[in-house]
Amino acid sequence: MTQRAARLSSLMVSPAPSEGLRTSRGARLRLGPARAAINDLDSLPFVDRSLIDIRKYVKSIGEAMAHGVVPMLATRGCPYACTYCHRIMSKKLHYRSPQNIFDEVRYYYDLGFQRFSFVDDIFNLRRDVSEGFYELVIRNGLELQIFFPNGLRGDILTKDHIDLMAEAGVVNFALALETASPRLQKAIKKNMNLDRLRENIEYIVEKYFKTMMLDLFIMMGFPSETEEELELTFEFVKGIRWLHFPGLSMVQIYPGSDMVDFALENGVSREAIERAPTVEHHEAPETLPWSKEFAREKQVEFFVDYFFNRERLLSVLPIQMKHLREDELVQKYNSVLPYDIRSFDALLEILQLTREDLAGVEFTQGWQLPESAIEAIASRPAPPTQPDGLRILLLDLSTRFRADQGAVYAVLEQPLGMLYLLTMINEKMGGRVAGRIAKSAVDFDSFAELEALVAEFRPDVIGARTLSCYKGFYHEVLGRLKSWCPDVPIIGGGPYMSSDYAWALDDPNVDVGVIGEGEYALVELLELMLQNDKKLPRTEDLVTIAGVVVAERS
Repeated sequence: MTQRAARLSSLMVSPAPSEGLRTSRGARLRLGPARAAINDLDSLPFVDRSLIDIRKYVKSIGEAMAHGVVPMLATRGCPYACTYCHRIMSKKLHYRSPQNIFDEVRYYYDLGFQRFSFVDDIFNLRRDVSEGFYELVIRNGLELQIFFPNGLRGDILTKDHIDLMAEAGVVNFALALETASPRLQKAIKKNMNLDRLRENIEYIVEKYFKTMMLDLFIMMGFPSETEEELELTFEFVKGIRWLHFPGLSMVQIYPGSDMVDFALENGVSREAIERAPTVEHHEAPETLPWSKEFAREKQVEFFVDYFFNRERLLSVLPIQMKHLREDELVQKYNSVLPYDIRSFDALLEILQLTREDLAGVEFTQGWQLPESAIEAIASRPAPPTQPDGLRILLLDLSTRFRADQGAVYAVLEQPLGMLYLLTMINEKMGGRVAGRIAKSAVDFDSFAELEALVAEFRPDVIGARTLSCYKGFYHEVLGRLKSWCPDVPIIGGGPYMSSDYAWALDDPNVDVGVIGEGEYALVELLELMLQNDKKLPRTEDLVTIAGVVVAERS
C-alpha cells in the first residue's frame, strides 16, 4: 500500500525538453531530448535474477505478501489520467505478447517456482493479452498461484474474464475504488463506472469468495472532499459481504501529479503539498479538507464497523489461512493495518479473536519453494567481465533500514527495475561493464554495511533509485556515498527522479538524472564514460542522450 502510488522506474517516460528550467536553488537544468517509450517489450531480455542474491529475496515478502514469488512486469504505461498518480508514465499502454509472458513464467515454473506476482498497474487493460496468457496457463496445465497486488481495472472486467482468472490460478488481486463520489470520480479523472464495479465485486465475492482473495483500495482526504462524499465511499464498502482486505489510505499528494494542481486550486498550501510524500499512508497529512481529528475518527469508525467486524473476520480468516502461510498472513495484515504486528497471536489480539475462534482451521503448508529452484538461479555463473571494465553499483533505496521502518510494513520486493537495467547492460555491453545490485534493508541494512559494500566493490559509477516517500533517506544515503568516494559520479533514476527531477537535482550529490525508462539511456551513458576514461562526460555530451537531465551548478 505505501508504495502503490509510485511504480518501478521501467514504467516511466521522459518529458519533452524545456528551456529555462531551474532547481529551487537556482541551478540551470539541461535536458536531453525526450525519450520515446519502449514499444516492443518482447524485444527486452528476460531479467537475469542471478544478478541478485536470490536466497535473500525468496525468504522476504514482497508486494504479493508471500514467500518464493517471482515478480514480473507484463505491461508498461497507463492510458488513464488519474490525478493522484505521477505524470511519469507513458499514456500509451505497451505490452508483452501472451506467449512472451508465458515463456518467462514457464521457465521459472520448470525450475520449481509456482507463485507469480504481476506488478503491472492494469494487467487486464488488453483483454487479448491477459486472457491469452491465462489460456496458455490452463492449456499447459500449470498449477500456479497468481497475484496482482497493484490492482486490475474493476469496471472493465467481465464475468467470463473473472472465470478465466480463477481457472488459471489467480488467488489474490486488488481493485481500486478510491472514492464512491461521482463528483470526485470526475474531479480526479478516474471516471470509474461505479455500478459496473459493484456488479463485478458482487460476482467475485459470491462465486469465488473461497478461492480468490479480493483487496479493495479506497482513499480519504481528497482536496474538496465533503463529509457526505466520504460517507458514500464507506457505505459502498460496507455493502460488500465480504472483502478479504479492504485497504483505507489517506490521500498522498505526490510531486509530478495532477493532484498538486487540484490541491492548489482547492486552497492547499504548496508547503503542505511538499511535505505530504513523507507521511505514511495511514497518517493524517496537512492537506486534508477536514481536521486531523475528524479524519482519525472516521478511520476508527471504518475499522470498527467493517474491518474488525467479527462476522467478517470469522468468514475471511479461515480462507486466508488456506492460501497463505502464517508469517505471510501476518505480513499481509501488516500492510493494511497501522500496527507493528510480529506474530499471528498478536494479530488475533488486535482483531479481538482467539485461536479457539478458529478451531479446526490450519494454515496451509503448501506452495513451498524447493531448494533446487533457488539453487538453479543462485548457482548460475556470473557474466564474464574484463579486468579493466567499468564498475557500476546499482542501489535500490526504496526501503529504509529495518531499524527505522516503524509500524508500517516495508515491502521487500526484488529490485525489478534494477534487474532490467543490469540485464540490458550485460546484453548490450558484454564484459566491458561489471555491475552489482544492492537493495537497502536486504543487501545492506545500515550505513556501515553500505560503506563496506562500496569499499569492497570499488565502483566507478553509482546508480540510485527510490520512491518519493523515501526521498529523505535517499538524499542521506547519497551524502554518505559522496563522503566515502567523492570522485565517483552518482546517477539518479526511478520514480522520484522522474516525477520531481528539479527537486532531486537540488542535491549536489546527484551528478546526472535519468528520466523515464532507463535501459537504453543508461547503456548510452556508460558508453560515453568508457570513451572518456571512465569519467563522467561534459554536460554538452550528456544532454545528447535522450532522457538525461543535468543541473549546471556554479
